[in-house]
Amino acid sequence: MHHKKQYTNIEAGALKKRKLYEFLKTIFLQVSFKHNSKLINLAIFEKKKDKILNMEELEAKVKAWETTVSELLPLNLKKRA
Repeated sequence: MHHKKQYTNIEAGALKKRKLYEFLKTIFLQVSFKHNSKLINLAIFEKKKDKILNMEELEAKVKAWETTVSELLPLNLKKRA
């Protein structure tokens, strides 16, 4: 399990004026299972609904969700890295 960040389009030179997190659109937890090649994407941040108040705090929450969801999965379903 890992997380994936999705960003809006970033025009050339835009990062000189704005921070990368300002382009953040969505953060997904990507869950994969041992006997299935499909990934399940769980949205844990969506810019349309959520606000970034503190990027470090958001990153910590993402890591906490990764741990929590991973612990909830039965061992026989977990895909090993």
